[in-house]
Amino acid sequence: MNIELPPNLSDSLRLLVDQGHFVSEQEACVAGLELLLSRERLKIIVDRGRQQVLDGQWSDEEAVFNQVDAEICRAEAESGQGA
Repeated sequence: MNIELPPNLSDSLRLLVDQGHFVSEQEACVAGLELLLSRERLKIIVDRGRQQVLDGQWSDEEAVFNQVDAEICRAEAESGQGA
């Protein structure tokens, strides 16, 4: 696959390689694409969370911490490590 970049991006890409941030221009492009894909996955997760809040499917932080503490206590009690 050949991709033609605008001159400013092409120059920036070469500079990143010249400065030793990447071994090759291809490696730099792969890293950029991976970052873009990660950002898109994060947007999906945030949108899903936003919809859950709108649908009333959320817990406040105190409730979550209380649940975690209770689970830790239960696990410790089951394993005989409880105080």
